[in-house]
This record gives sequence, structure tokens and C-alpha cells, in this order.
Amino acid sequence: MALSQAYLEWEQQTRRQGVEEGLERGRREERQAMIVSLLESRFGLIDAELQAIVPALMALSTEESVPLLMQRSREELLQQFLN
Repeated sequence: MALSQAYLEWEQQTRRQGVEEGLERGRREERQAMIVSLLESRFGLIDAELQAIVPALMALSTEESVPLLMQRSREELLQQFLN
């Protein structure tokens, strides 16, 4: 009986962990899509240079990244995040 209970607890914990990881992955993907969408709306198609700064923008909070994306020029963004 103890083995069955231990297995059930492990299974529940594993499921919870999987759900949490899935939610976190979904939030990251949603944030990345938002950043790419803002870049596209400002600068058109995303080329390799702009794509290269997406991870750095994702590392910032939304409060930090959105004003940058809305106010900085393409050149300013590239200079800030590629240098």
C-alpha cells in the first residue's frame, strides 16, 4: 500500500510540474510573439538583425521592453542590444 501511495504522490507532483512548465513555456511564447509583433508593426518584416535582439528584449520586463519598442528607432535598438 505504501508503494501505491508513494507512486500516486509522485504522479501528482509530476503532473503539476508538467502543467507549470507548460504554462511557463506558453507565457514565454506569448511574450516572444508580442515582441515580434511590435517589431513588425514598427519596422516591417523582421530580418536577422532584429531577430537577434528578441532574446535580449525578452530578458527585460514588459514595463522596460514596450517603451523601448515603441520609442526607439531600429538603429537605436540594434545599437543598444547588439553592442
